[in-house]
Amino acid sequence: MLFTYLVFNLGFNCNFHCKYCFRNYNDKSILPNMPTEKLKTWLKENATNYSRIAVNGGEPLLYMDAIKELFSCVPKWMDKRIITNGSLLTKDIVDYCNDNNVMVTISHDGKVTKFLRGRDVLEEKLDLIRSIKRLAFTTVISKYNINILENIKYIDYKVNRKDIIHIINNYMDNGEDDPLIKDFDYEMYRKYYTEYLETLVKNKHINIFTDRDELLGTQLLLNGDIVELQTLKRYGSIFDNEETILNNIKPDLEKCNCKYKSICTFKKQLASKHNCKMYQMTIHSKNFYKGDYNENLDKYGC
Repeated sequence: MLFTYLVFNLGFNCNFHCKYCFRNYNDKSILPNMPTEKLKTWLKENATNYSRIAVNGGEPLLYMDAIKELFSCVPKWMDKRIITNGSLLTKDIVDYCNDNNVMVTISHDGKVTKFLRGRDVLEEKLDLIRSIKRLAFTTVISKYNINILENIKYIDYKVNRKDIIHIINNYMDNGEDDPLIKDFDYEMYRKYYTEYLETLVKNKHINIFTDRDELLGTQLLLNGDIVELQTLKRYGSIFDNEETILNNIKPDLEKCNCKYKSICTFKKQLASKHNCKMYQMTIHSKNFYKGDYNENLDKYGC
């Protein structure tokens, strides 16, 4: 199969204006606001071929009707996920998620969340968040929160649960003068990332060496169109044959010509000095635990 899981972009509308968001909220692109009948039929026939189905935005809870319509086309037991800022959670929404095997992944950046996102939902919606059966948090790393374990401990202390899944994401920067990465301490980040991996290994929480999906960064719209995550460049439709789709995507799968090319998961158009440095630090930390750490590797890759 071309994709291992399905991710749907529901729209650009959002009630937050996070400092690191790459969405252009002045973009007047009109996206389908409800699943088409053709897509719903396809999902009913094909969804179980995939490991999960997820939705994002914008803020997906602004599109709750579309979510329910989409998820109604797949079996109740199937892994379903919503990536949200959490501010619009209600008891009805939490009950729906709990009853339909939906994981709620909340974007949260530790102690600096208010600075980066404007609000801290762990202060506003804590009781509701604690009642979510399948709960995860995703954190975007900037120079203000490079201590990964500190971010996780803040969240875990607030929520007071031991079964939370944590996802770490790099900030997609706007260049070296970007205030969220200017003077970023990459060596310190490597130290913190290594400590993070050490904690995961000790607690056997995760397989840290699992590679990401090769086509990560492609998403579906509610009419079945396959698009690039940031630009919404159209590659075809989920109804096309896989060879046609892959041929359309291949030109954008080109990678930089560096010695990490064989293991890098970044597409060339997403590469930047910051992204590459962050990825090098991640590789160094993982190599340490795989037993082939080499201090003589170029510190920053390309």
